[in-house]
Amino acid sequence: MKIILIRHAQSLSNLQEDFSFKTDDKDTLTELGIKQAKLTGIFLKFLWTKESIIISSSSQRAKQTTELITQQINSNIPILFDERLIEKNQDECYEKVAHRASQALNELKENYQQIFCVTHGYVIQSLISNYLQSPEPSCFHSNNCGISIIIDNRLFTFNSVIHLSNKIKIDPSMFHLITGGHLNKAIISKAIKFDIINKKKYIWNVFKLWQLTTNMSVEEVSIQDFNLEKNVWFLQEEAPTFLNIIKHYQRIVDADLSFPIILAPDNEVLDGSHRIAKALILGHSTIKAVRFQYLPTPDLVEDVEDYD
Repeated sequence: MKIILIRHAQSLSNLQEDFSFKTDDKDTLTELGIKQAKLTGIFLKFLWTKESIIISSSSQRAKQTTELITQQINSNIPILFDERLIEKNQDECYEKVAHRASQALNELKENYQQIFCVTHGYVIQSLISNYLQSPEPSCFHSNNCGISIIIDNRLFTFNSVIHLSNKIKIDPSMFHLITGGHLNKAIISKAIKFDIINKKKYIWNVFKLWQLTTNMSVEEVSIQDFNLEKNVWFLQEEAPTFLNIIKHYQRIVDADLSFPIILAPDNEVLDGSHRIAKALILGHSTIKAVRFQYLPTPDLVEDVEDYD
């Protein structure tokens, strides 16, 4: 069973930070929100199958998001609206929100293999925390139209917003990586990989890297061959705060060592630093890897003047 959680697009209440709107019909999408919803629909079209259904919160901002998404997929798709998916109110705890939202989703499991669920930030936090048995739901904050995917009670994608980017050209067919071949073992929570060289930021779409390595042979490489003193996570925007450290700790715990890391020709790690960390913790001396003979062209190059 696959559950695709989508947070509603940007609405007026998001701009005003006024959570009193909640189910108010006046809380409609902004111009940006309309664009976000349409881009999300174009992206999700590649995941839609005849065994799918879409269910939405009955709140106006979620309903409007859902209608725009379905217009891009297929305007004839029936939509279910359910009050159990509305945003958390002041008197509810996360557990109560997770309980009512799970009820709405569980009722569909027998008849559908894939559920698209358009809902709200706190609801998504509650559901993911419930599936992962996490004590801190607030770690799972989602952006507007962020996509999170749960397969068989396991989090495979969290808050992916790469489909909303205006800078990186996205091939929507990359989403087949989530369900095909050995790639279904990957935890997909990081959409881009970047390195900073000579004050330039080179950015690669990790989904595309996976696609390019699908048919590569897997080798065992020595972990000691890597620069284990390199700062690979806390660069520029991300500081080593409690929450960020916990986020990386969780990714290390969830890392699947049967999925190979991706290496550049010079042995730089393009994807898989959390798998390397897990292998070190477990006392492994080698790790599975695939290696590019030539470095793929970056999807984006930016100047970075303030990086030391």
